[in-house]
Amino acid sequence: LETRRLGGMRLTLCSLLCVAMATGIYACGGNQTDSELRYEFSTETVPREYIVRYAGYHGNEARACLLSDALAGLPCAWRAVRRDNPAAQHPSDFDLLRLAFNCTPALTAEATRRLLASDAVRSVTPQRRVTRTLHGFGPADEDVELPRWHSRRSFSHAPIVSGGLGAGVRPAPTQITSALQADVLWSVGFSGRGVRVSVFDTGLAAGHGHFKRGRVKERSNWTNEKTLDDGLGHGTFVAGVIASYRDCLGFAPDADLYIFRVFTNAQVSYTSWFLDAFNYAMLRRIHVINLSIGGPDFLDRPFVDKVWELTSNGVVLVSAIGNDGPLYGTLNNPADQMDVVGVGGIDFDDRVARFSSRGMTTWELPDGYGRLKPDIVTYGAGVRGSGLRETCRALSGTSVASPVVAGAVALLYSAVLHRGPVINPASIKQALLASARRLPDANMFEQGHGKLDLLRAYQLLRAYKPQASLSPSYIEFTDCPYMWPYCSQPMYFTGLPVVVNVTILNGMSVAGRIRGEPLWIDGQNGRLLTVSATHSELLWPWSGWLALQLGVAEAGADFDGVAEGWLNFTVETVGAGVGEETSTELSLPVRVRIAPRPPRSRRLLWDQFHSLRYPSGYFPRDNLRVKLDPLDWHGDHPHTNFRDLYGRLRSAGYFVEVAGRPLTCYNASNYGALLLVDTEEEFFPEEVAKLGRDVAAGLSVLVLADWYNTSVMRRVRFFDENTRQWWVPDTGGANVPALNDLLGQFGVALGDRVLDGEFRLGDRLVAFSSGCDIAKFPEDGRVLTAALADEGHQLMQSQPC
Repeated sequence: LETRRLGGMRLTLCSLLCVAMATGIYACGGNQTDSELRYEFSTETVPREYIVRYAGYHGNEARACLLSDALAGLPCAWRAVRRDNPAAQHPSDFDLLRLAFNCTPALTAEATRRLLASDAVRSVTPQRRVTRTLHGFGPADEDVELPRWHSRRSFSHAPIVSGGLGAGVRPAPTQITSALQADVLWSVGFSGRGVRVSVFDTGLAAGHGHFKRGRVKERSNWTNEKTLDDGLGHGTFVAGVIASYRDCLGFAPDADLYIFRVFTNAQVSYTSWFLDAFNYAMLRRIHVINLSIGGPDFLDRPFVDKVWELTSNGVVLVSAIGNDGPLYGTLNNPADQMDVVGVGGIDFDDRVARFSSRGMTTWELPDGYGRLKPDIVTYGAGVRGSGLRETCRALSGTSVASPVVAGAVALLYSAVLHRGPVINPASIKQALLASARRLPDANMFEQGHGKLDLLRAYQLLRAYKPQASLSPSYIEFTDCPYMWPYCSQPMYFTGLPVVVNVTILNGMSVAGRIRGEPLWIDGQNGRLLTVSATHSELLWPWSGWLALQLGVAEAGADFDGVAEGWLNFTVETVGAGVGEETSTELSLPVRVRIAPRPPRSRRLLWDQFHSLRYPSGYFPRDNLRVKLDPLDWHGDHPHTNFRDLYGRLRSAGYFVEVAGRPLTCYNASNYGALLLVDTEEEFFPEEVAKLGRDVAAGLSVLVLADWYNTSVMRRVRFFDENTRQWWVPDTGGANVPALNDLLGQFGVALGDRVLDGEFRLGDRLVAFSSGCDIAKFPEDGRVLTAALADEGHQLMQSQPC
């Protein structure tokens, strides 16, 4: 801590230290039922390959003409890659363009410009390649953790051990279908008949004995391998949970199965394979798709847009939310999309599984706030399903929970198939969410709306009338722990507005809109609140968003209590609806806790604006000792990866406000300290100047940063054998040069040494992981010193990657 005088004003710089933001490899203890495994995930753009998307569907000859006309005279070779799959003979809305080696970056840009100049071309984006690598993947019918597409982190699970469950822990049921009472629906004649379900995975062997004869309607291969069979066992397991009729039972044994093999035995896939397969699924008029896959690539627009197109055509998509728990903000796409049913996992004691990814969504960061996800949770730990050799095996993961819900949806669909278009992606999702059972000890970003209740969902669908609904259906700042983080801190006058994003589900039509503007109705003490709302102009497909900004008016500056009110608005159909209903009047109850304005010394401003929401390149881990998965893919936020730090600050009596705009936008006199946590973006000159004035006026600054060393950055580069290119970090663990530009005016500079080790601070042992040193500090300041290892030097002396 350092205190000195600056221009007659007292300047306090609090803890200007480089502290590593440690990440962890989490082991699932207790009664987790997974095999001991680790796996890696990587995704990269494929050099010189581009997905050219068109505004409509065209045949092969028409698309060839469009490309030839746009690229005529281009001084480098190109070709449209031939796609040898079942969709090849049908019209398509995209081509895979491959440029020759002599296409320089300038010529590539010229090709893109020419293509986009055509009215027929919608976009040009790089082709993406996805690889999963499992370590410890045993023989095909051993109990193992799932191969997956949906995470860039590694984690380990406790192995399945017979008789190893602790006292009071409910053992896994023999049949997952019994746990959710599917047999009740079977007894009244519903078993999935008439419903077409597709499994996008690793394939399925012909004639597998767990499936009724004739129920596997089609197996298709979308990879570059000449086989339809499953060489890994993952696709077989998923299909079995949905539709097996013997031994380890599935939910909808009479459903028509369509097997899409989209991953190779080497666990590789491409965006273009999925696009073709999705198009073919629409041609086959599939009702339900299970995607036990995903990744943080919500910026892979061809994939995201195709998911929207699928649901707009009435396909119900069920997808795993991800296995990156217990970390928050680790949701996977497409499960994080509003039109998709995103599924998390629980164990058979109805506890959220440690591996299950937590919300919020991160599309909206850094200037907004995330939406509620997952949508629903169900059993995903120790679930039994079909093995390759027609035996049963037990697996764990959200990749298991997803087919549990997909199978349940297929069963439900068959019970209401006669209702036609009234049963659609929105109405199915509305029934699942409204019927879910709330778990008592989990918050909204852990469990969504709660645990799947198959029979309650059936009752709701039977009586369903097309309508719009909200997720969440109410805002209650006093409802803890469910409404965390909203319930973790009261509101107060001069505090930054609290943003709540609500998903609107519209079961009346694929397209809808909000009529007029939402109207706020004061309830008890409602006049003390300032309320504004923004929303989607168009609710499509089947869904949209409503963003509520809540603040405290000056009249509430000294108020201590609860304020409430309602936001009323009407959702109406656009175009043809699915029934007679054309509008729904909705009311969103809001109840918040207001406290008197805290003293300045207890208010902290957390700078979110200078954090990346999604890294656009290779950003290495903050902790260089994380070797298996060196890429850092998730953005920072006090309610996601810094949740523990946020909790400790709140427990210590501090009030934390999140700033999603430049530092020039805030009245610093309201705050005791500015928190710059793991900063990655640069600072505007106006921000640098304003901070100098704010510190002179009494603002403290707390900087938590990481390593930055250009030599280490070059050393941790790696060569990708698949794309034949070097990946070099865009920055270190933090953007130390940008921080030095900001802090130089105070006589402070952070160094480029990468330090690692432990030291004692009072009676606490502190881990310092891949942090930097302090290179310059005012002579009359206080600097903490410790004997730490020079990790950067050790890394430079080691063999290069």
